[in-house]
Amino acid sequence: MTPSYSLTPPQLLDYAKSNTVDSPYYLVEKRFEGPKEALLQGFEPPPFFGQDVLAHVPGSRQARYLFVGGARTGTFLHVDPLYTSAWNACASGAKRWCFFPPRTDLKRHGLRLYKEGRHQSASVWFAEVYPKLRAAAERGELKMVECVQRAGDVVYVPPALSLIHISEPTRRTPI
Repeated sequence: MTPSYSLTPPQLLDYAKSNTVDSPYYLVEKRFEGPKEALLQGFEPPPFFGQDVLAHVPGSRQARYLFVGGARTGTFLHVDPLYTSAWNACASGAKRWCFFPPRTDLKRHGLRLYKEGRHQSASVWFAEVYPKLRAAAERGELKMVECVQRAGDVVYVPPALSLIHISEPTRRTPI
């Protein structure tokens, strides 16, 4: 089980700015009741994502998440567990994304998904695995889509894509 910590917003920001670990912690919030309800004030999905189809499925919950973290925070290589599509808005900073089409033979390239027991941090993955995959993609051996999402950008993730992302360090020059 992932450890849980309580930090004030100033403590979290200080940690995000100053940590030097390979796989830093970041805030993942998925409950917006009580005082946390204020986090959703002024929030509206972009118009082209307005209707939440899961809202019409009996027993389903609206899947909303807020992720806050500094450089090197990110996800493990994964596929959305419900095979749904998603949209991700970046409020500040930048995130590097890699996507693999649904029929990609990940095992052929030495990859396993998070649900298959592979828990390689995003920072290690981008430092050690990404360069090999990038070379394989350049040789035409692998299809991989990449992008850098900056503040204000929205990234749409179609269902069944394998993906991983990492928060980039803040820089004065473009990535």
